[in-house]
Amino acid sequence: MGTGHVMRCLSLGQAWQDIQGEAVFAVSQATVAIEERIAAEKMGIIHLAATAGSLEDATEVIQTAQTHLARWVVVDGYNFDVAYQRALKNAGLKLLLVDDTAVASHYFADLVLNQNAYAREKLYPNREPYTRLLLGPHFAILRREFAVWHEWKREIAPVGNKVLVTMGGSDPNNVTLAVLEALCLVKANLDVAVVIGGSNPHIHSLETAAAKFPGNMRLLRNVAMPELMAWADLAISSSGTTTAEICLLGLPAILKDIAPNQTPIAKELSRVGAAIHAGIAEVQNRESLANQVCDILASTESRTAISQAARVLVDSKGGQRVVSAIQGSGLKLRPAEERDCKLLWEWANDPTVRAASFRQDSIPWEQHVNWFQSRLRDHEGTRIMMAVDSNQTEIGTVRFNLEGDRAMVSINLDKNARGKGYGCAILRMAADEMFRSSAAVAIDAYVKPQNEASQRLFENANFQKYSSMEIIHGEQAVHFVLGKNGTR
Repeated sequence: MGTGHVMRCLSLGQAWQDIQGEAVFAVSQATVAIEERIAAEKMGIIHLAATAGSLEDATEVIQTAQTHLARWVVVDGYNFDVAYQRALKNAGLKLLLVDDTAVASHYFADLVLNQNAYAREKLYPNREPYTRLLLGPHFAILRREFAVWHEWKREIAPVGNKVLVTMGGSDPNNVTLAVLEALCLVKANLDVAVVIGGSNPHIHSLETAAAKFPGNMRLLRNVAMPELMAWADLAISSSGTTTAEICLLGLPAILKDIAPNQTPIAKELSRVGAAIHAGIAEVQNRESLANQVCDILASTESRTAISQAARVLVDSKGGQRVVSAIQGSGLKLRPAEERDCKLLWEWANDPTVRAASFRQDSIPWEQHVNWFQSRLRDHEGTRIMMAVDSNQTEIGTVRFNLEGDRAMVSINLDKNARGKGYGCAILRMAADEMFRSSAAVAIDAYVKPQNEASQRLFENANFQKYSSMEIIHGEQAVHFVLGKNGTR
């Protein structure tokens, strides 16, 4: 179905491996290059005989999952319709559907992931009550090699000349050749790097075009893509999964939608100023594309604006968030009740919790009872939510103190539930519920500077960190905030 789908799943497999999980690919077709890459990542590969998306395929996948004792199945592509989803769910499997097109009439998957900038809840009106949506570039899954580039800052050259061309793993219509021919018309001394995917069948025509190029042009395979994106002043790229990588690196880009499903991606990134959309017609008009390249390379202001708009869309933690959602599937929130009083007291007095708190003294039982009962009566100002797993066992709590349209949050997990990815899932669920059921438009959190685990938790839950410290109960605190609509 396309190399981009495989690489996205490979990235998710890496994130799963990072929590000591195992990933196996079940494929109906694969090139040698793809199989070699999967093997290099120490992931298994199984060949399916049935047509992708058919009920026969679903039967094979179910049998394969049962053989490997896999609880979760991830499907990524455009052929997995209602019947396919229902078949996997009826077999008792948990299902993550990676869905870029939102064309199914109903969704039975446990998780639906659409990591594109245009993704909105209204695209999925017909879904099961348990189906959770993971929407937007916040959930963009990037390969492990991109993680170290999260804090990297791009310097915008006054005049650009370094161009990266990448049209995906196969480029069946040889759009790369059209781009190279357009670059030959640019009256500037360009330095061009052309990435040729492992499944690209057009290498000879590209070599011929590169030999005619008046400047420096390199045809590259098996490259370190983050380094190339950091090197380039401008990318000319297809509008598939590579766009998330481009956004992370803040690389100004001219996007080509080389398949119909890529058009909404390119249009939305163009709308928010994170890229320039040039459709199929512009690709065919070599002179128009050449002029576009000249204009953007000459404008420091344009490249700076595009880079900044792109950079805020994507970080390197989307895979972790998806894994957290997988781990958190089956978790539920309920309001705290009288019967939770003792458990919350025990959690609050856990030595690890007290050490991370701004007030570190142990909490006396009588004081806790009085506080807890008053909080239960304060229906408008306080929300205490209990998180329970699929066995209805309490594993954590989230508390919100609401003042006006802002809420302050604190979260605490049972010691046996820590380090399993539950915290991020619970925090996101609780924040969603708070925004849905209260007047809150922003949620604040305060963490001790030395509490790195909690800082990672809030960052992974999409809270934004203020650069300046604040003082809480006489101690320095890192301030995090999550806005209902991306505001502070």
